[in-house]
Amino acid sequence: CGYGYLSIMAKQLGLCHIDATDNNAAAITAARKNFELHEISGTVIADNCAASLTKSYDIILSNPPFHKGFDHHKPISEQFINAIDRLLNKDGQAYIVCNQFIGVEKLCAGLFSDIKLLQHVDGFKVLALTR
Repeated sequence: CGYGYLSIMAKQLGLCHIDATDNNAAAITAARKNFELHEISGTVIADNCAASLTKSYDIILSNPPFHKGFDHHKPISEQFINAIDRLLNKDGQAYIVCNQFIGVEKLCAGLFSDIKLLQHVDGFKVLALTR
């Protein structure tokens, strides 16, 4: 969740309950403050890639760290895609913001029936995943 930017935008778009996760203590603190400041209904959870979450979601928004330092790290990418696959409802949609050079589409093949490029700007892309 980082500091909560996607959660703030999701609330502005009308999402009524938001669960947000991160494994960074500073991000968790900032996100909790932003949930309070922006009156976001939901929970900020200290977790590594949503590993402890057990419920499923209609919508998943993610801007995951697909790298370690300056190098792309495929296991991190796979971990996030597998978490999205595990947590997304049958009729749900996921939206991923990532670096244009990360082959997320290949990692999603076979898990999602539709992978659409929604936006490609300034070296980043936004993908929509549906079952």
